[in-house]
Amino acid sequence: MEIKKGISQMAEYPNVEINYVVPMDGQMYYVLRDGVLANGAVIATLDPKRAIDNKVVTDTIGVFAEDGTVLIDFDKKDIKKIDDDFLVVVNSIPKSTEVVNALKNENDEISKTMMKDSATSIVDRLLVEMGISGEMLFSDPYSEANIYRTDGVNKTVGIDASFIGKNDDNFYFHTNDASTSTTIIGIKEDKVEMGGFEMPTDFTAIPSVAPATDIPPVLEHEDNKLDINQSIFGSFKSVENEISNIDTNNEQEISPVAQEDDIIPAPSSELSIANDGVLPNDQVEEDNNDVPVTESNNDAVLDNVIAVMKKMIEETSKLNSRITELENEIAAKEEEIAEKNEVISREESKKNALSDLLNEANEVLENIE
Repeated sequence: MEIKKGISQMAEYPNVEINYVVPMDGQMYYVLRDGVLANGAVIATLDPKRAIDNKVVTDTIGVFAEDGTVLIDFDKKDIKKIDDDFLVVVNSIPKSTEVVNALKNENDEISKTMMKDSATSIVDRLLVEMGISGEMLFSDPYSEANIYRTDGVNKTVGIDASFIGKNDDNFYFHTNDASTSTTIIGIKEDKVEMGGFEMPTDFTAIPSVAPATDIPPVLEHEDNKLDINQSIFGSFKSVENEISNIDTNNEQEISPVAQEDDIIPAPSSELSIANDGVLPNDQVEEDNNDVPVTESNNDAVLDNVIAVMKKMIEETSKLNSRITELENEIAAKEEEIAEKNEVISREESKKNALSDLLNEANEVLENIE
């Protein structure tokens, strides 16, 4: 299977370079920007607009292996690269009870406020659990994602979760329910335990890849308005690159297969691969249980404690800012209520004055009679 290059002639994205592949099913799949991994995997979609603009919402994103087989089914809302071994994959249709219930109450202001506060609490907890090297990979209480490996078909690492983070050693998964606990999955161990069974997580060697140099300038495709020229990329061996609205009704129109007769031959640019650029498979960690306590060890522990405390202080500062913001909103509401009470008081005075005039008029009428 080849990666081909073309130029978009869509009205919204004129003259924009776009890559596409045509696997064995005969459909055209458009490669996402930064969607070609060094291990040969390709992140693609049936929607050419999404391949150009990551703000476009679709539910046809998936991943091909180097040989063209499907690694991750093409029914996902978004897929982002962590590295060449792991991807963050966002479901198009959430399945967890927590997210389904949250979506039912998404337009309720009270529920929305509670969910926002819960999300803040969960993120704060994960940052403390992950420590100084922690980072958030996914955070959306109204959606869910999982971590997928690129060395197996639909091979997930953890649970479908609304909040996912990682540090140097583990992945952290948490639902949008603050009362639940965090699911922690190891990264570097030979095996990790999850839900009563063992999941292997050994790393795969990655060859180094040299970048392509030429981009040849024509295949006409009416359905997607693409003026496309062929460029062979050599079995998906390409440059190492890095790569949140439910839209279940967004069905993509299937594009016909490009025929050989429609393609004007052009010089191809193949990638050269260095077979000796291989990362080591085994990462052996030393057992630190017998390491004697020294002054330098104490300093290291102290540094870690200070770093965690610093992060906690930063998060406390954020919470204080949020509290101040809410207090200001309450003060503004109180001021607005006071102004309205003043208006009511003036209107009451006018009403009383009119009532007095009406009484005087009635007295005059009675005297005339």
